Amino acid sequence: MDKIEFYKNRTLSERFSASVDFLKQNWKILYKNILIGALPLAIAGGYFLQYYQQASFTNVYSGNTFSNPLFVVLYLICMVSLMIYLNAMTGAVLIKYHEGNLDSSTGWGDLYNSMMSLSAKTFLIGLIIWSIIVVAIAFVAVIISLFFSGITLGEEMAFFGIILLFVVLILLGFVLIFSPFLALAHYPAYFSGAGIWESIKIAFGMGFRNWGNVVVTLLLSGIVMAIISMIFSVPNSIVAMFFSRGEISILTFIFAFIALLGNVLTYPVMFIFIAFQYFSIVENEQGVSLQSKVDEFENL
Repeated sequence: MDKIEFYKNRTLSERFSASVDFLKQNWKILYKNILIGALPLAIAGGYFLQYYQQASFTNVYSGNTFSNPLFVVLYLICMVSLMIYLNAMTGAVLIKYHEGNLDSSTGWGDLYNSMMSLSAKTFLIGLIIWSIIVVAIAFVAVIISLFFSGITLGEEMAFFGIILLFVVLILLGFVLIFSPFLALAHYPAYFSGAGIWESIKIAFGMGFRNWGNVVVTLLLSGIVMAIISMIFSVPNSIVAMFFSRGEISILTFIFAFIALLGNVLTYPVMFIFIAFQYFSIVENEQGVSLQSKVDEFENL
């Protein structure tokens, strides 16, 4: 197959086709390199996921106090590390492909430097965004506490459900409004050489200018990926809820690992699909491919 042009203004169906064509060409190279780092993280995450599930179900079924909070923290660390790695390694493969240097012999060592650089960018961008979210949630919590400070306990219980529902609806509204920005936040830093803050600002403006288009892309890709991921995670949920009930065994570990393996296999696909959305927006707004051809002509 011919090399796929990244910076091209495409319709939704054309972006989907380009993503599928890229995966057809490069899925072996992509997952060969992804699994090297993702499998150890998924194995560790699967082990600690058992204890995370135990924390959720022990009180419900037995009333015992959960005694391994460290394992829950380690599970969360594994999940954050896995997401950073999946973003960075998939981005590194795309960059290598765009440079024309990706082939069947491309290994982890060829992608390591790019992957580490993208990992640092991913971590810093995520840290900034989550810090903003935490500050916003804390602000809402303070407002709610002030609202309840002058009422009695009975009145507080009466209004608590209504206020909680109201807050949840507001948060869901913010997620919907800002989802295009959140989805695109890393791509300018990955593919356009933007700095950390610059990438966030570019994605913010780009997300709102193309809000409807990006939301449709996220909904369609998210639904497909969620269905596939659910197939991997349903056995784990069934075992955790109806059989193990907080007990740790080799069976809970295997199914927890399989659930995380589903994320490892599906997340890069969604990343690539959104990447082609980003490339299409950049081409539409900046004419990158046209400018590149002009530069090539001037250098003749």
